[in-house]
Amino acid sequence: MADEPAATAAAAAHDYPTIDPTSFDVMLFGTGLPESVLAAACAAAGKTVLHADPNPFYGSHYTSVPLPSLASFLSPDPSPSSSTAAAASGSHTAVDLHRRSVYSEVETSGAVPEPARWFTVDLVGPRVLYCADEAVDLLLRSGGSHHVEFKSVDRGSLLYWGGCLYPVPASADERGEDAAAAMISEEDLDRPFLEFLNQHGLSPKMRAVVLYAIAMADYDQDGPGPSEKLIMTREGIKTIALHSSSIGRFANAEGAFTYPMYGHGELPQAFCRCAAVKGALYVLRMPVAALLMDEPQDSDGSEGHLESTSESTDDMKPTLI
Repeated sequence: MADEPAATAAAAAHDYPTIDPTSFDVMLFGTGLPESVLAAACAAAGKTVLHADPNPFYGSHYTSVPLPSLASFLSPDPSPSSSTAAAASGSHTAVDLHRRSVYSEVETSGAVPEPARWFTVDLVGPRVLYCADEAVDLLLRSGGSHHVEFKSVDRGSLLYWGGCLYPVPASADERGEDAAAAMISEEDLDRPFLEFLNQHGLSPKMRAVVLYAIAMADYDQDGPGPSEKLIMTREGIKTIALHSSSIGRFANAEGAFTYPMYGHGELPQAFCRCAAVKGALYVLRMPVAALLMDEPQDSDGSEGHLESTSESTDDMKPTLI
Protein backbone atom coordinates (compact mmCIF):
# COMPACT_ATOMS: atom_id res chain seq x y z
CA MET A 1 0.00 0.00 0.00
CA ALA A 2 1.37 3.38 -0.93
CA ASP A 3 2.38 5.75 1.87
CA GLU A 4 1.14 9.28 1.08
CA PRO A 5 4.00 11.36 2.61
CA ALA A 6 6.70 9.16 1.05
CA ALA A 7 5.03 9.15 -2.38
CA THR A 8 4.50 12.92 -2.31
CA ALA A 9 8.08 13.62 -1.24
CA ALA A 10 9.52 11.37 -3.93
CA ALA A 11 7.34 12.95 -6.61
CA ALA A 12 8.33 16.44 -5.54
CA ALA A 13 12.02 15.55 -5.51
CA HIS A 14 11.94 14.28 -9.08
CA ASP A 15 9.15 16.44 -10.47
CA TYR A 16 7.17 13.31 -11.32
CA PRO A 17 3.40 13.52 -11.76
CA THR A 18 1.46 12.31 -8.76
CA ILE A 19 -1.60 10.08 -8.77
CA ASP A 20 -4.51 11.05 -6.58
CA PRO A 21 -5.43 9.21 -4.42
CA THR A 22 -2.05 7.90 -3.35
CA SER A 23 -3.25 4.92 -1.31
CA PHE A 24 -4.70 1.74 -2.84
CA ASP A 25 -5.52 -1.77 -1.68
CA VAL A 26 -4.11 -3.32 -4.86
CA MET A 27 -1.60 -1.97 -7.40
CA LEU A 28 -1.05 -3.80 -10.69
CA PHE A 29 1.38 -2.98 -13.47
CA GLY A 30 0.99 -4.23 -17.00
CA THR A 31 -2.47 -4.67 -18.51
CA GLY A 32 -1.96 -8.19 -19.84
CA LEU A 33 -4.73 -10.74 -19.52
CA PRO A 34 -3.74 -12.17 -16.08
CA GLU A 35 -3.35 -8.70 -14.55
CA SER A 36 -6.62 -7.51 -16.08
CA VAL A 37 -8.59 -10.49 -14.75
CA LEU A 38 -7.10 -9.91 -11.30
CA ALA A 39 -7.94 -6.19 -11.47
CA ALA A 40 -11.56 -6.96 -12.36
CA ALA A 41 -11.83 -9.51 -9.53
CA CYS A 42 -10.33 -7.16 -6.93
CA ALA A 43 -12.50 -4.24 -8.02
CA ALA A 44 -15.62 -6.43 -7.93
CA ALA A 45 -14.66 -7.46 -4.37
CA GLY A 46 -14.69 -3.81 -3.31
CA LYS A 47 -10.94 -3.21 -3.28
CA THR A 48 -9.43 0.05 -4.45
CA VAL A 49 -7.27 -0.72 -7.48
CA LEU A 50 -4.54 1.20 -9.32
CA HIS A 51 -3.74 -0.38 -12.68
CA ALA A 52 -0.90 1.19 -14.65
CA ASP A 53 0.89 0.32 -17.87
CA PRO A 54 4.05 1.79 -19.42
CA ASN A 55 2.53 1.46 -22.89
CA PRO A 56 0.05 3.85 -24.53
CA PHE A 57 -2.32 0.94 -25.16
CA TYR A 58 -4.00 -1.85 -23.20
CA GLY A 59 -3.02 -5.50 -23.29
CA SER A 60 0.78 -5.33 -22.86
CA HIS A 61 2.13 -8.40 -24.63
CA TYR A 62 -1.37 -9.86 -24.93
CA THR A 63 -2.41 -7.12 -27.32
CA SER A 64 -3.31 -7.24 -31.01
CA VAL A 65 -0.93 -5.21 -33.18
CA PRO A 66 -1.67 -3.87 -36.68
CA LEU A 67 0.69 -5.64 -39.05
CA PRO A 68 2.43 -2.42 -40.25
CA SER A 69 3.21 -1.58 -36.59
CA LEU A 70 4.59 -5.01 -35.66
CA ALA A 71 8.23 -4.21 -36.45
CA SER A 72 8.25 -1.06 -34.32
CA PHE A 73 6.49 -2.92 -31.50
CA LEU A 74 9.14 -5.64 -31.47
CA SER A 75 12.02 -3.14 -31.71
CA PRO A 76 11.12 -0.18 -29.49
CA ASP A 77 13.45 2.78 -29.23
CA PRO A 78 15.82 2.27 -26.27
CA SER A 79 15.31 4.66 -23.42
CA PRO A 80 17.87 5.42 -20.73
CA SER A 81 17.48 3.88 -17.33
CA SER A 82 16.73 6.28 -14.52
CA SER A 83 18.12 6.08 -11.04
CA THR A 84 15.98 6.96 -8.06
CA ALA A 85 18.56 6.34 -5.38
CA ALA A 86 18.35 10.00 -4.42
CA ALA A 87 14.74 9.50 -3.39
CA ALA A 88 15.76 7.18 -0.58
CA SER A 89 15.73 8.61 2.91
CA GLY A 90 16.81 7.27 6.24
CA SER A 91 13.61 5.26 6.55
CA HIS A 92 13.46 3.96 2.98
CA THR A 93 15.64 2.01 0.58
CA ALA A 94 15.16 2.57 -3.15
CA VAL A 95 15.38 -0.47 -5.40
CA ASP A 96 15.62 0.56 -9.04
CA LEU A 97 13.76 -1.61 -11.52
CA HIS A 98 15.90 -2.27 -14.57
CA ARG A 99 14.02 -2.50 -17.83
CA ARG A 100 14.69 -5.25 -20.29
CA SER A 101 13.36 -5.96 -23.74
CA VAL A 102 11.19 -9.02 -24.22
CA TYR A 103 12.33 -9.40 -27.83
CA SER A 104 15.90 -9.38 -29.12
CA GLU A 105 17.64 -9.55 -32.49
CA VAL A 106 14.50 -8.75 -34.45
CA GLU A 107 15.27 -8.53 -38.15
CA THR A 108 13.00 -7.05 -40.80
CA SER A 109 13.53 -6.80 -44.53
CA GLY A 110 11.69 -4.84 -47.18
CA ALA A 111 8.61 -2.70 -46.90
CA VAL A 112 5.26 -3.86 -45.55
CA PRO A 113 2.90 -4.58 -48.48
CA GLU A 114 -0.14 -2.36 -48.85
CA PRO A 115 -2.73 -5.06 -47.96
CA ALA A 116 -1.01 -5.47 -44.58
CA ARG A 117 -2.99 -2.58 -43.12
CA TRP A 118 -6.08 -4.78 -43.18
CA PHE A 119 -4.47 -7.38 -40.89
CA THR A 120 -3.85 -7.57 -37.16
CA VAL A 121 -1.34 -9.82 -35.39
CA ASP A 122 -2.36 -11.51 -32.13
CA LEU A 123 0.80 -11.74 -30.03
CA VAL A 124 -0.52 -14.65 -27.93
CA GLY A 125 -1.90 -16.77 -30.71
CA PRO A 126 -3.89 -17.02 -32.68
CA ARG A 127 -5.84 -19.31 -30.35
CA VAL A 128 -9.46 -20.16 -30.99
CA LEU A 129 -11.75 -20.59 -28.00
CA TYR A 130 -14.21 -23.40 -27.47
CA CYS A 131 -17.70 -21.95 -27.02
CA ALA A 132 -17.95 -23.85 -23.71
CA ASP A 133 -14.43 -22.91 -22.60
CA GLU A 134 -13.82 -21.67 -19.05
CA ALA A 135 -12.56 -18.37 -20.47
CA VAL A 136 -15.92 -17.82 -22.18
CA ASP A 137 -17.73 -18.72 -18.95
CA LEU A 138 -15.59 -16.19 -17.06
CA LEU A 139 -16.45 -13.45 -19.54
CA LEU A 140 -20.16 -14.22 -19.16
CA ARG A 141 -20.07 -14.31 -15.34
CA SER A 142 -17.98 -11.16 -14.96
CA GLY A 143 -19.89 -9.10 -17.51
CA GLY A 144 -16.82 -8.85 -19.71
CA SER A 145 -18.83 -10.29 -22.59
CA HIS A 146 -20.61 -6.91 -22.83
CA HIS A 147 -17.31 -5.29 -23.84
CA VAL A 148 -16.06 -7.73 -26.50
CA GLU A 149 -17.64 -9.06 -29.67
CA PHE A 150 -17.06 -12.63 -30.79
CA LYS A 151 -17.33 -14.22 -34.19
CA SER A 152 -18.03 -17.87 -34.89
CA VAL A 153 -15.24 -19.73 -36.66
CA ASP A 154 -17.16 -20.65 -39.81
CA ARG A 155 -16.93 -24.17 -41.16
CA GLY A 156 -15.25 -25.40 -37.99
CA SER A 157 -11.80 -26.93 -38.47
CA LEU A 158 -9.87 -27.84 -41.59
CA LEU A 159 -7.50 -30.80 -41.73
CA TYR A 160 -4.48 -30.72 -44.04
CA TRP A 161 -4.02 -34.27 -45.27
CA GLY A 162 -2.27 -35.58 -48.34
CA GLY A 163 -1.70 -32.13 -49.78
CA CYS A 164 -5.38 -31.10 -49.52
CA LEU A 165 -7.60 -29.34 -46.99
CA TYR A 166 -10.62 -31.24 -45.69
CA PRO A 167 -13.44 -29.77 -43.56
CA VAL A 168 -13.98 -31.52 -40.25
CA PRO A 169 -17.71 -32.22 -39.85
CA ALA A 170 -19.35 -30.80 -36.74
CA SER A 171 -21.95 -32.83 -34.91
CA ALA A 172 -24.33 -31.82 -32.17
CA ASP A 173 -24.13 -35.34 -30.71
CA GLU A 174 -23.74 -34.87 -26.96
CA ARG A 175 -21.45 -37.27 -25.14
CA GLY A 176 -20.83 -36.87 -21.42
CA GLU A 177 -17.24 -36.78 -20.25
CA ASP A 178 -18.01 -38.75 -17.10
CA ALA A 179 -19.83 -41.49 -18.99
CA ALA A 180 -16.97 -41.89 -21.44
CA ALA A 181 -14.32 -41.93 -18.74
CA ALA A 182 -16.28 -44.48 -16.71
CA MET A 183 -15.88 -47.03 -19.51
CA ILE A 184 -12.07 -46.68 -19.51
CA SER A 185 -9.77 -48.10 -16.88
CA GLU A 186 -7.66 -45.78 -14.74
CA GLU A 187 -4.53 -47.26 -16.29
CA ASP A 188 -5.74 -46.45 -19.82
CA LEU A 189 -6.61 -42.87 -18.83
CA ASP A 190 -2.95 -42.21 -18.03
CA ARG A 191 -1.69 -43.55 -21.36
CA PRO A 192 -0.96 -41.35 -24.38
CA PHE A 193 -4.15 -40.52 -26.23
CA LEU A 194 -2.62 -41.69 -29.51
CA GLU A 195 -2.23 -45.21 -28.09
CA PHE A 196 -5.87 -45.17 -27.04
CA LEU A 197 -6.97 -44.15 -30.55
CA ASN A 198 -4.74 -46.81 -32.13
CA GLN A 199 -6.22 -49.42 -29.80
CA HIS A 200 -9.69 -48.63 -31.12
CA GLY A 201 -8.65 -49.05 -34.72
CA LEU A 202 -9.00 -45.48 -35.98
CA SER A 203 -7.51 -44.81 -39.38
CA PRO A 204 -4.50 -42.45 -39.59
CA LYS A 205 -6.68 -39.71 -41.08
CA MET A 206 -9.35 -40.06 -38.39
CA ARG A 207 -6.67 -40.03 -35.68
CA ALA A 208 -5.37 -36.76 -37.12
CA VAL A 209 -8.91 -35.31 -37.04
CA VAL A 210 -9.36 -36.22 -33.37
CA LEU A 211 -5.89 -35.12 -32.27
CA TYR A 212 -5.42 -31.87 -34.17
CA ALA A 213 -8.89 -30.64 -35.22
CA ILE A 214 -10.88 -31.58 -32.10
CA ALA A 215 -8.37 -32.01 -29.26
CA MET A 216 -6.31 -29.13 -30.76
CA ALA A 217 -2.92 -30.72 -30.07
CA ASP A 218 -0.09 -28.20 -30.47
CA TYR A 219 2.69 -30.71 -31.11
CA ASP A 220 3.21 -33.82 -33.20
CA GLN A 221 1.70 -36.70 -31.22
CA ASP A 222 3.32 -39.41 -33.35
CA GLY A 223 6.85 -38.06 -33.58
CA PRO A 224 10.07 -38.24 -31.57
CA GLY A 225 9.27 -35.13 -29.53
CA PRO A 226 9.37 -34.88 -25.72
CA SER A 227 6.87 -37.01 -23.83
CA GLU A 228 5.54 -34.05 -21.83
CA LYS A 229 4.03 -32.70 -25.05
CA LEU A 230 1.87 -35.81 -25.52
CA ILE A 231 -1.83 -35.61 -24.75
CA MET A 232 -2.89 -38.23 -22.24
CA THR A 233 -6.14 -40.15 -22.69
CA ARG A 234 -7.75 -38.43 -19.71
CA GLU A 235 -7.07 -34.99 -21.19
CA GLY A 236 -8.10 -36.11 -24.67
CA ILE A 237 -11.51 -37.31 -23.52
CA LYS A 238 -12.10 -34.08 -21.61
CA THR A 239 -11.27 -32.05 -24.71
CA ILE A 240 -13.59 -34.13 -26.90
CA ALA A 241 -16.38 -33.58 -24.37
CA LEU A 242 -15.61 -29.84 -24.36
CA HIS A 243 -15.73 -29.77 -28.17
CA SER A 244 -19.06 -31.61 -28.15
CA SER A 245 -20.65 -29.31 -25.55
CA SER A 246 -19.41 -26.24 -27.45
CA ILE A 247 -21.39 -27.11 -30.58
CA GLY A 248 -24.73 -25.32 -30.56
CA ARG A 249 -24.13 -23.46 -27.30
CA PHE A 250 -24.75 -20.09 -28.94
CA ALA A 251 -27.38 -19.53 -31.60
CA ASN A 252 -25.06 -17.47 -33.79
CA ALA A 253 -22.15 -19.95 -33.62
CA GLU A 254 -22.35 -22.83 -36.06
CA GLY A 255 -19.33 -24.80 -34.89
CA ALA A 256 -17.47 -25.42 -31.66
CA PHE A 257 -15.05 -22.51 -31.90
CA THR A 258 -15.28 -18.76 -31.51
CA TYR A 259 -12.79 -15.90 -31.77
CA PRO A 260 -12.72 -12.25 -30.64
CA MET A 261 -13.85 -10.15 -33.60
CA TYR A 262 -10.90 -7.75 -33.38
CA GLY A 263 -8.30 -10.11 -31.94
CA HIS A 264 -7.29 -11.43 -28.53
CA GLY A 265 -6.26 -7.94 -27.47
CA GLU A 266 -9.96 -7.33 -26.82
CA LEU A 267 -9.97 -9.79 -23.90
CA PRO A 268 -7.74 -7.85 -21.46
CA GLN A 269 -9.52 -4.65 -22.48
CA ALA A 270 -12.86 -6.24 -21.59
CA PHE A 271 -11.69 -7.08 -18.06
CA CYS A 272 -10.10 -3.64 -17.69
CA ARG A 273 -13.47 -2.08 -18.53
CA CYS A 274 -15.13 -4.31 -15.94
CA ALA A 275 -12.62 -3.13 -13.34
CA ALA A 276 -13.04 0.53 -14.33
CA VAL A 277 -16.82 0.26 -13.96
CA LYS A 278 -16.22 -0.93 -10.37
CA GLY A 279 -13.95 2.03 -9.61
CA ALA A 280 -10.46 0.90 -10.63
CA LEU A 281 -8.13 3.73 -11.67
CA TYR A 282 -6.23 3.27 -14.96
CA VAL A 283 -3.08 5.15 -15.97
CA LEU A 284 -1.31 4.46 -19.27
CA ARG A 285 2.22 5.62 -20.20
CA MET A 286 3.13 5.19 -16.53
CA PRO A 287 5.92 2.69 -15.81
CA VAL A 288 7.35 1.89 -12.40
CA ALA A 289 10.83 3.30 -11.80
CA ALA A 290 11.62 1.85 -8.38
CA LEU A 291 10.39 0.18 -5.24
CA LEU A 292 10.78 2.18 -2.03
CA MET A 293 11.16 -0.34 0.78
CA ASP A 294 10.65 0.58 4.42
CA GLU A 295 13.63 -0.15 6.62
CA PRO A 296 12.67 -3.10 8.88
CA GLN A 297 12.18 -2.14 12.49
CA ASP A 298 10.46 -4.29 15.11
CA SER A 299 8.05 -5.98 12.71
CA ASP A 300 8.71 -9.21 10.84
CA GLY A 301 7.95 -7.71 7.41
CA SER A 302 8.29 -4.45 5.58
CA GLU A 303 6.06 -2.30 3.46
CA GLY A 304 6.89 -1.33 -0.09
CA HIS A 305 6.15 1.91 -1.91
CA LEU A 306 6.20 2.51 -5.60
CA GLU A 307 7.73 5.41 -7.44
CA SER A 308 6.70 6.03 -11.04
CA THR A 309 7.99 8.08 -13.92
CA SER A 310 6.28 9.36 -17.05
CA GLU A 311 9.34 8.42 -19.12
CA SER A 312 8.47 6.15 -22.06
CA THR A 313 9.42 2.50 -21.44
CA ASP A 314 7.78 0.50 -24.19
CA ASP A 315 10.45 -2.19 -23.78
CA MET A 316 9.65 -2.79 -20.12
CA LYS A 317 8.38 -6.31 -19.59
CA PRO A 318 4.93 -6.26 -17.91
CA THR A 319 5.05 -7.72 -14.45
CA LEU A 320 2.40 -8.57 -11.91
CA ILE A 321 3.37 -7.05 -8.57
